Amino acid sequence: SGQVICITAGHCNPLGVEVDDVSQAITAARRQIRKGADVLKMMATGGVITDGDPYKGQLSLEQIIAVQEEANRFGKITCAHCIAEEGIRYALEAGLDSIEHGNWVNEELCDIMIEKGIWLVPTLIAAYSEWHPDINKDYSPESESLRKKAKPTSDVARKHFEIAVKKGVKLAFGTDAGTPFNEPTRCALELSLYIE
Repeated sequence: SGQVICITAGHCNPLGVEVDDVSQAITAARRQIRKGADVLKMMATGGVITDGDPYKGQLSLEQIIAVQEEANRFGKITCAHCIAEEGIRYALEAGLDSIEHGNWVNEELCDIMIEKGIWLVPTLIAAYSEWHPDINKDYSPESESLRKKAKPTSDVARKHFEIAVKKGVKLAFGTDAGTPFNEPTRCALELSLYIE
């Protein structure tokens, strides 16, 4: 998927292409496509591992639509990191292919996902691994701060995952591997969280 597309100083900016307006979003999308990306991933909201509030939107609706239109032009897939409801709503309105995390999906948003055929990749293990004491055994001040941010995010994700399952949203397996305390070898834990 190449580099993520995010706002300046936004979630995952050290790994991403930072954009401040629609024109920059279009350029970022085209440059990722030129580099060979098959998937354009956007950071629609804040997140747990970088500064900022995970429950606030970041990319604007217009920026997300612009990236989606470029993906359509070149036959590419789109997805967005969405924790907050605003980001999920924007991603659905733009018609992306999948929502990553989707912590705040509710019944209304699930209905839209079903109607548009948009997938949900819950990645329950990501925030779970960052707070759970059997996994995150680091008690440094940085890890304590991460734990405090990750626990409520994890709780919300699990609650709203149940809504998505009951509504019949299409689910795809993913773990967000590489986030803190979330090694690629823990796929079974992601599945066990689904079952639980």
